[in-house]
Amino acid sequence: MSNFYDFLQVYPSATDVEIENAIDAMYNESRRKVTHHDPQVVHRANQNLLLIEQARTTLLDPVKRVNYDASLSPGKVGGLADETAKPASTSMTFPHKGSQPSQQLNPNTDMWLCSKCHSINPVGTRFCEKCGNQLGKDCPKCRNLLEASTHFCSSCGVNVGEYERELEIHTAEAEAQRIAERKRLNQIEATLGPVRKNAETASTMMKTGCIVGFFLSIVGIPFWIISIINAQKVLSAGQVYGDTEYREKAKRARLFSGIPLILLGIILLLYIGLFVLTGFVSILEAGG
Repeated sequence: MSNFYDFLQVYPSATDVEIENAIDAMYNESRRKVTHHDPQVVHRANQNLLLIEQARTTLLDPVKRVNYDASLSPGKVGGLADETAKPASTSMTFPHKGSQPSQQLNPNTDMWLCSKCHSINPVGTRFCEKCGNQLGKDCPKCRNLLEASTHFCSSCGVNVGEYERELEIHTAEAEAQRIAERKRLNQIEATLGPVRKNAETASTMMKTGCIVGFFLSIVGIPFWIISIINAQKVLSAGQVYGDTEYREKAKRARLFSGIPLILLGIILLLYIGLFVLTGFVSILEAGG
């Protein structure tokens, strides 16, 4: 099918009455098929109804018909199709009375009509070959190529508009959840940051104190004290989400910093005790 005349199976010279009769006959036939059990038949019937209305609006309006006839490339005479011109396609006989002698036509209804320039395009054309207007789109569920104006997918049967709205809602909800999750993680990081810093400092000072104290025990004391102070900051702070690892690290730092300090304290007390005891003995000997 190349134009509305081929679609209606009438000649370009057909009268308004002949065109209206053809439109009514095709309309009644297509209306009976919209309740067919086969989705493909229903889809083609809906396409035909759309084309029928386009043809009715164009060919039954004198001004629009003149402009439409002028847009047809073959056999134009003063802006109207040449009455002696034959329709381009062939395979079916005209059924309408008053038309010219029978001519074989092929009224192929498998076409997509451009809503912008009203030109006919083969089924499966994504963009109009004449004006570039979008004609096809992918089904949002099964990705089958559909006519842009269709309401139901002929492959999976989904309501295209409703499914697209559901996808938009789902996408918006997912994005809102991602934003909320990022916000929650940022809040956790703001709270967890100082805890992590203190725990890492406590652990580092504890290890440094142990290494230094291994050679010079007294030199390690400041590192162990700093370690215990930072560990205590972590453990005395309120518990927050995700701080378990750092609290455990602070506990280990406090423990391993406290042990050498206690040992050094005991040794220091022994030294002091021994010093006091020695002095006391010296005093007793001097008095004797």
